Amino acid sequence: MRRIGTVGAVALAAALSALPLGNVPHASAAGTTAPKAFTAAGTTSQYRVYAAGTGDPKGILFYLDGDGQWAFNHPASPYALGGSTGIVANARTRGYITVAVKTPDRKGTPTWWEDGAKNAAYFDALRRKVQGQYPKAEHIWLAGYSGGAEFLTESYLPRYPSAIARGGGAVLLGGGSAPYQRAKSFPQSKAARFAMHWYTGAADTAANSGAGFDALRQAKAGKAWYAKRGFRTTSQYPAGVGHDLSGRFGRVIGAALDRNGR
Repeated sequence: MRRIGTVGAVALAAALSALPLGNVPHASAAGTTAPKAFTAAGTTSQYRVYAAGTGDPKGILFYLDGDGQWAFNHPASPYALGGSTGIVANARTRGYITVAVKTPDRKGTPTWWEDGAKNAAYFDALRRKVQGQYPKAEHIWLAGYSGGAEFLTESYLPRYPSAIARGGGAVLLGGGSAPYQRAKSFPQSKAARFAMHWYTGAADTAANSGAGFDALRQAKAGKAWYAKRGFRTTSQYPAGVGHDLSGRFGRVIGAALDRNGR
């Protein structure tokens, strides 16, 4: 998202953070979990925890939102987290705890990717804290949309390869490009067990973006990079779909869990 030619980062952040508005269905009647505060790496932010549909959860699904953090701030909306087909419902029916995390970024439009090193340190500390609270949750899945997807593949995983140690995978929606800095090495045995799925619309290109973000190109570059390093990679680029993935998040994540026997 930082490789956008003459289009500034401010314009990009504003465009992506505003994207859901006007396209989001009315909020569902489902209840929401109050946010909890967490401090690490010299900064404080919030996260929400949604219980699994079983006493012994199979795993934990961490969800990182796009620029502006719209889904985190509107968790009952069926746009992403809420509703009968949302992320929380799909994770719960498969025995997963859902943890929605808000970026600690406080500069202008909140993003995950603009301060990758600091945000990565924050998120890794939170991930380890939550995993420690649920030691029987065997698998760890990471999901991110747009700026959240870019952060996971560009910045977080390259800096913290230990995140793949417990098995599981990642679902990258609307982006997820190759790292922009030198990555630490990944344990090959762990990488081979870590499934990564990219879901970006075939129309999610720079030509169709007022901000100039070519999510399709970034997603393909990210998949190629991780495949070369031994990860199990799959992808979907549905025709006619742009950057707005309203109502698709839960189904895509649920299908990825099913495909990988999780």
